[in-house]
Amino acid sequence: MANGESMRKDVMAVVTRRKGDRGYWTKIGVAFLKKDGTSWDLNLDFYPADATITRMQLRDPLPARDQVDDEQSPPTE
Repeated sequence: MANGESMRKDVMAVVTRRKGDRGYWTKIGVAFLKKDGTSWDLNLDFYPADATITRMQLRDPLPARDQVDDEQSPPTE
């Protein structure tokens, strides 16, 4: 992998509840880079109802919530 790119990404999609509402990104699965480095396997937990207008992206995974809390917590004595 070049430039420290992860072999795993989160699959994100824009969800809009009602027509005209602002959409928000939500995780709908994970993607794994194939060994040849040229394509990705997608494991989707959810599939968008209207895939023709849904934007999906691969993003680096966010740290687990407990890891973020530990890093931001002040040291205890």
